Amino acid sequence: MSRPHKQAEMAVNFVVPIKQLQHSKQRLKAALTSVERQQLTQSLYHKNLRWLKQNYPAHNILVVTPDLHAAKFAKDLGADLLLEPQSTGLNNAIEAATQWSIEHGFQCQLTFFPDIANPDRHDMDLLLEQRQVNPGMALAVSSDGGTNCLLTTPPNITPFMFGHQSARRYQAYAYAQGLTCLRLEQTSLANDIDCPQDLQHCLSLLTSDHQKVTASSPAERRLIA
Repeated sequence: MSRPHKQAEMAVNFVVPIKQLQHSKQRLKAALTSVERQQLTQSLYHKNLRWLKQNYPAHNILVVTPDLHAAKFAKDLGADLLLEPQSTGLNNAIEAATQWSIEHGFQCQLTFFPDIANPDRHDMDLLLEQRQVNPGMALAVSSDGGTNCLLTTPPNITPFMFGHQSARRYQAYAYAQGLTCLRLEQTSLANDIDCPQDLQHCLSLLTSDHQKVTASSPAERRLIA
């Protein structure tokens, strides 16, 4: 067994899954070229990993990916890495990351998808507060009923069922098992970029007043213009 991380019993392990960049965001084919989809995915991934590192230095970050660029960025930023030899599917990747969390002594895990346009610290803190409920779950629902963030205490309290309408499945599982499951809706954590109708709303958040920055990739600049 791997040696536990320092103070792992108090810390959360943020699990950040990301697929091969060149295969990302297939549902945006009607709006973006292959290169633009890759640029957008990379930009959001970089931004969100930095955001986690800056806002939650006391917690751990584990990136699980088969993509070498994403892996290098994670290591350069000081995150832990679980490099998949090949893509095994999202839920299998999260299962492997969960085993890593357990082996390293973490009692709580938060799966975080890096395509959220503009996560807010207050919303994330609401989710993290639920780690005091052990055993228990908490989730941030995406605008289409999926799950953008999932807090699990302990990490393996549920089988992973990410995909269409997964928030409903997690709640049903929690109910069947007699577990507490907090559901957060209509927060900043709901605003991901998955399909063309998400683009204008979510990309405008990347240049919101409190950030005062320009879009960082050509895909973002073209879509906001």
